[in-house]
Amino acid sequence: MNTKVFFTGFGFALLLLVVAGGAYFLGIKRQNVTPKKQVAPDVTGEIPESLADFTPAPPQDKGVSAGGAVSFPKYTIVVPPDWLATGKHDNINDIDELTIFQGEYEIRVYQAATGGALCLYPGDAPFEGPSATYAVFSEINGQNNLVFRRSGDAGGNAFTLCELKNDGSYFAPTMFGHISFSLPTGYDANILAEMDTIVSSIIAQ
Repeated sequence: MNTKVFFTGFGFALLLLVVAGGAYFLGIKRQNVTPKKQVAPDVTGEIPESLADFTPAPPQDKGVSAGGAVSFPKYTIVVPPDWLATGKHDNINDIDELTIFQGEYEIRVYQAATGGALCLYPGDAPFEGPSATYAVFSEINGQNNLVFRRSGDAGGNAFTLCELKNDGSYFAPTMFGHISFSLPTGYDANILAEMDTIVSSIIAQ
């Protein structure tokens, strides 16, 4: 037998045995290593107590003061939060005007030295003097037993408020001045009713 060939074969076999054994023990060692536990971040999604207990306050109605021109009194009227109010007072010409509006819906209270007129409705007797005849009306109960009539034409989108007097007649302007409504064509009846409520809150200071 060739001795060189024997030792070469033997050495090769020994090398394979060493490699196989090393791979076996390395595999066992890897299996015995316990992987590190993954720690999830502490995210609960809960709102802090100081914020969870917070409830926003609902928008509040606001009282708007105006008036005081000519012989008309100063007054306060309650305006809802979704309505805007602008006013102007002219001391030189003794004029006061308040406009309350939401889009194309507008209430105007105007105080100035203007004339007045009796308000007439279907069935009323003719009147010889300043008067205005209205085809339709809706009554509005105001503060301190005041009664107004929102007066206009059938199918119209503009109204004038007349006030009930002690003799049972209705007259414009009211004690607060000329009060008028202006609405868009095809107006929302619910918004018109809200306008009635706004006017019903007017009260002299």
